[in-house]
Amino acid sequence: MTLPTERRSALVAGLALLLMAVLAAVAIFGVVDPIVASDDIEAEIRDAGSRFDLAVAGLVAIALLDLVVAWTLWRLFAPVDRRLSGLAGVARAAYAAVYLVAIGFLATGELANVERYQELWSLGLLVFGAHLVLVGVLCWRSGLVPRVIGALVVLAGAGYAVDSIGVLVSPSYDADVATFLFVGEVVLMVWLIWWGARGRRADEGQRPSVRSATPASRR
Repeated sequence: MTLPTERRSALVAGLALLLMAVLAAVAIFGVVDPIVASDDIEAEIRDAGSRFDLAVAGLVAIALLDLVVAWTLWRLFAPVDRRLSGLAGVARAAYAAVYLVAIGFLATGELANVERYQELWSLGLLVFGAHLVLVGVLCWRSGLVPRVIGALVVLAGAGYAVDSIGVLVSPSYDADVATFLFVGEVVLMVWLIWWGARGRRADEGQRPSVRSATPASRR
């Protein structure tokens, strides 16, 4: 059975986010973060060899998947507020572009460029945080996504923004607020996959459509 546009967009976005999480676990947490945290970054990169090259390829894949998520979330939330959803999509696409530039620096394996990678990524996360805040607001207003998820996504975005500003203002900043607030991203991912994978309802009147939700129907 063909899924409606909203369900199809939600499913693709959720699966893209899931794949990004897997790639991040392998490439970022498994390879890049230990290298960046080492006392001799260039030596660590040489020792990593092909694992480092594969990790960089994984980061590029993550950035490209960000574009997929930007597009599919725009399609999902455009009926709620076309302008706001467009702004959210542009923010995520801009983050992906900044991240690709940062990855280019990282790929050289040179100490100075690895530091530029970290600086650019921190800057990009500020834009990413703004994207999440906008998506959270769209979730809240949609009449489709549970409002608690929208609130959690807004908090996740705020966490990224606080950490990004903290790092840019003070190199010694290490609060890592996003670690405690990122749950909103996970909950949204699970909801997108769950809702997107559901079959077409027999009775369209049982829930408010994202296209026709009114303030009175929002919970």
